[in-house]
Amino acid sequence: MKHIAKIFCLLLALVLLAGCGRTAAPTNEPTTGMPNPQKESSEIEILTRFGTVMSLPQGGLVDDYFIIEGENSVAEMRFSFKDSNYVARFMPAAEYEDISGMHYEWQHTETANDLYNTTVRYNDGAEGVIDLFDAHLGLICSLSTDSGADPDTLRSVAKEVFSTVTDGFGSGRVDGLNALLDDVREHYFPGTAGSSLSGAACAAKLADYFAETGIDPDSVSAAVTTYASALEDEERVLFEQQLDGVVSSFTAITAEGGEGILADCGYEAARYPWTEENVSDCFVAMLGSD
Repeated sequence: MKHIAKIFCLLLALVLLAGCGRTAAPTNEPTTGMPNPQKESSEIEILTRFGTVMSLPQGGLVDDYFIIEGENSVAEMRFSFKDSNYVARFMPAAEYEDISGMHYEWQHTETANDLYNTTVRYNDGAEGVIDLFDAHLGLICSLSTDSGADPDTLRSVAKEVFSTVTDGFGSGRVDGLNALLDDVREHYFPGTAGSSLSGAACAAKLADYFAETGIDPDSVSAAVTTYASALEDEERVLFEQQLDGVVSSFTAITAEGGEGILADCGYEAARYPWTEENVSDCFVAMLGSD
């Protein structure tokens, strides 16, 4: 009987030892502390929400776009390129965190104190991830692959994918704001039936955009001024009325009882109740274009 017990204990020990050397499989899901859930998105929605988009390398093929909602939401593009599958993500953030979702024991880790504080982690010819972090821009970028990883390829692909993202953040993220101003002009007409709800929707989209991108009020004021200057005289007069109404709508949806208007407007706000001071400052800055 003692013999059998010793054999059983020996077998159990061997099983446990075998499990200790295994590498954890990647999930490409958000890491601990990262936002959830993940929802399908599009290039235009990412541009509208974040003010910038990722670029597809020449010869690459997009599979899907996603947004992972949370306190700091993450934009994601999945694509294939030269027989490898990639997941590209970026997130506005003041401090670095791992947003790759790649849970591996890495054979190699390389860091560089360059412009973006780059870190490359990879297993020879297999999985890999490159992270970029710019504290000045408040931006984290991450590119991962499940096969064929090497540091030079990860760097070159990341350079193509994120060049527009970093440029977009550095230039004030004006393209996304212009798209939202187009939305105001096309869908909000003060004093018409349903205008309180359409105004609330436009205001909520802008508030999410200001919160997501962290764009500064001066950039907002300059962008609105430039946008308005390209309009005809009659269009400009109406646009100024639309801006006044949208700012009033923001005040209404952030006041006591405003959540009811927001719930009925047809837009699901990602960052409500927009406690960031920068958000309200940006709404005030829009009126500086008069």
